[in-house]
Amino acid sequence: MLQKNNTSHSFPITHALIAFAVVFVWGTNFVVIKYALNTISPMLLGSLRFGLAFVPAAFLIPRPKVSFLNLLTYGLCIGVGQFGL
Repeated sequence: MLQKNNTSHSFPITHALIAFAVVFVWGTNFVVIKYALNTISPMLLGSLRFGLAFVPAAFLIPRPKVSFLNLLTYGLCIGVGQFGL
């Protein structure tokens, strides 16, 4: 026989606000991209996107324990190879 669990799991309002913020930023991202592509080339827009994402990440995320050459090679292969081509 199954027993009923009396614990209540409510969805905190802060989680709902964070979810709404993600949906809002994600949705407006497409509008901004549409207007930006009318004036900026796709490669320049992609470079700006990754460049602006790199700036805060460079200060907040520690550098991996690999050689600088390996890190640079990986970054170029992923950045230019995957997204540029």
